[in-house]
Amino acid sequence: MMREYSITGATGFLGRHLVESLTRRPDVSLRALVHRTPDNKLPRSENVSWVRGDLGDPGIAADLLTRGGTLIHLAYPGSWSPQAHLASITQLARAAAEHGVQRVVHCSTAVVAGATPDEQVRETTPPVPHTEYERSKLALESAWRVHATGRFDLVIARPSAVFGPGGRNLLKLADALSGGNPAVNYLRSSLFGSRRMNLVCISNVIAALEFLAEREEMFDGAAFLISDDDDPLNNFRDVERILNREFGAADYPLPPLPVPPVLLGLLLRLAGRSNANPQRVYDSARLQETGWRKTCGLEQGLREFAAWYLSAHFSDRLSAHRHPT
Repeated sequence: MMREYSITGATGFLGRHLVESLTRRPDVSLRALVHRTPDNKLPRSENVSWVRGDLGDPGIAADLLTRGGTLIHLAYPGSWSPQAHLASITQLARAAAEHGVQRVVHCSTAVVAGATPDEQVRETTPPVPHTEYERSKLALESAWRVHATGRFDLVIARPSAVFGPGGRNLLKLADALSGGNPAVNYLRSSLFGSRRMNLVCISNVIAALEFLAEREEMFDGAAFLISDDDDPLNNFRDVERILNREFGAADYPLPPLPVPPVLLGLLLRLAGRSNANPQRVYDSARLQETGWRKTCGLEQGLREFAAWYLSAHFSDRLSAHRHPT
């Protein structure tokens, strides 16, 4: 059976990896929305059709959506206002209903939990959004639920901090470890050593999105956290240690001096962070109970990220050497 998919945000970090995964499957026909990316930068495959247009354009629906198909909504233009995001969701949801879309997978974020005092965040944890971003993301979830009722099946994915080749998460840490001041790195490691990183491998997120898109049972607006917080290595010190090893760098001559979590939490609150609990974890047990299984361990994901980082930076340095300013 051929599966019909439509994707928004197809050229973003998540979108690129999802398109790459789906185009490897002979049972998938894919329509992917693209805005500014030049044609020569788009992956070519027999089972993908690139639809040019803007997410806010009501005319894109006829080319993007398919009757009986699945829409995976990844797009979140950073320059848009919360009002523009809500208007876009309203328009897209109405179009999905009109074109007979069977299911919508909306990609939200785990941080809609905001400033909740709960140390272990589940889907049932009452959200306490603190920032405009968190409030906007939560409002979009609510808007999808309102428009989905009685029209199409809806499922909401809430990944934590997604990392992997081509992603921004871990870039600052990788830059610091590969070329930063060792004394500053040591102080940072002392401060954040035991803090949970809430990372999740990109391949696990992609596998979860495909699983949620294809599961036969109805979701009826249910939300699912996607995280690797059940891995004991998902803390600053272990992530730093693994990256240092992959970069061929020696560890610190002296073990970092651990800062008590209570003190770190106070510093995070003073900095205005929504999540001021350095031990917070996002529990993905609900998703795993539905039958989803991870495809990547955290350490494997970190090794893949480090290999990409080293390759990308070697290419950048080589280019700079060949074309000096």
